[in-house]
Amino acid sequence: MPAKRKASAGAVKRKRSSVTQAAPAPVPSQAAPTVAKKKRRLRKGAKSRTAAVTTTPADEVDEGGLKPLWSDENPELPARWVPLTKKPLYKAGTGDVPEWADPKKARAEQQAEAAAGSGDEDEDDDVSEEKALGDVFKTTGRLQRADSGRLGTRRLKFQRLKDANVAEPSGAAVVSVGFNPQGTLLLTASPDHCVRFFNVDPDYCSKVQTVRFDTLPVRGAKFSADGERVVCVADRPYYGVIDLGSSRVNICRGLTRVEETDLSRFDVSGLSPRFPRGVFAFGTRNGATHIVSATTQQTLFSVKGEGAVQAVRFDTTRDELWTLNGDKVHVWDLRTRRPLRVHADEGALTSSTLDISSGYYATGSTSGVVNVYNRPTAWGSDPLAAPPAPVKGVESLVTRVTSTTFNSDPDYGSQLLCIGSTAKSDSVRLVHLPSMTVYNNFPGPSAGTRKQFGSVTCSAFSPNSGLLCLGTASGAAPLLRIPHYKRI
Repeated sequence: MPAKRKASAGAVKRKRSSVTQAAPAPVPSQAAPTVAKKKRRLRKGAKSRTAAVTTTPADEVDEGGLKPLWSDENPELPARWVPLTKKPLYKAGTGDVPEWADPKKARAEQQAEAAAGSGDEDEDDDVSEEKALGDVFKTTGRLQRADSGRLGTRRLKFQRLKDANVAEPSGAAVVSVGFNPQGTLLLTASPDHCVRFFNVDPDYCSKVQTVRFDTLPVRGAKFSADGERVVCVADRPYYGVIDLGSSRVNICRGLTRVEETDLSRFDVSGLSPRFPRGVFAFGTRNGATHIVSATTQQTLFSVKGEGAVQAVRFDTTRDELWTLNGDKVHVWDLRTRRPLRVHADEGALTSSTLDISSGYYATGSTSGVVNVYNRPTAWGSDPLAAPPAPVKGVESLVTRVTSTTFNSDPDYGSQLLCIGSTAKSDSVRLVHLPSMTVYNNFPGPSAGTRKQFGSVTCSAFSPNSGLLCLGTASGAAPLLRIPHYKRI
């Protein structure tokens, strides 16, 4: 019996050891899967999505005795999973371009037709209609360019970027900023005799070049309509022209047979059939505005109003020249050189600034009031008719207005008006033109003695209104991004 008990005790001991060595069965857990499990599931799902899909003929049967639910009857389509991309749908589905949608073949056909020519006008009209319809059906994208829509009326979304001239700040106040027509180059001008050029980049505007004048303390600079030249002026009887193509700087003599020592009130015209190379306009203190050829620098003609010229603006699309003489707005016809309209700026003893857009024009006064007027499509026959009433008198500024700038919106005309004054820090506002209201969140709150921008001297919008550049008395050029406009 004792031996039997010992044997049974040993068996129990061996049984216990085998039990302890066996791992307990896993219990399903209701807790959330770990990060590693999620990654494995994602990899497994990606593999299953990107794996090749093999097809089975309809008459075949698998091991379980079940027939497939479908079969690939089109041998031209690849039996694989194709992810959706930004390509046109016919490329994403088949990978091939149809003959009617191949741009190379279309261009070859157009060149062949142009070389062959045709004398039948009716046939040409039919062919042009077919080409127009073909262009519509050659793409699955948008038929029209998507516009940015209208701006909101209460708050404006904007982002402060690095200063446009952070690579080389000006040694004096920035008196002029501007973008070239292509929106790729930005200039800043200062009385330190320098004009600086920067590449336009929302991340960082790198410096391109600095042009220094020996005897010209620059008071203003503007790009020409073609973007190939820059006109620089000062309170001197001469001006400078920078040729960006050849990097040459020319000092041009003053106005012919005119005794004027200050040419800082000027403007550069756009290109038009009347002025294929463009012209310059210089206003003088005796009320005359002289039109100068951009190629020969010779005075072409002059127009004269009442009072000293405060501002000059061109509109070559309508062959008009706008001048601000004292407190009166003059609109001149460049074809007949006669005034189309003359009216006083309502409520202003002395006006200081003028700017025009496709649908509005605005004047700033020494009292800080900015009057915004609707611009008519055509002027009446009487230039001295009853003066128009302003649509809105903006009274957000209380000191002399020194800058008024409209933006250019290709879809809805001008929607923004930037107004500023150098007499006070952060004295700059943005006006929403469709509702004639001032944005209350611009330029933003000031923290004690620290201001947002300081004294703003000038402003400029990029060609597509995506950027707003300001010039300040401290020599900086703050750059703002308006995300409402997708393009810069």
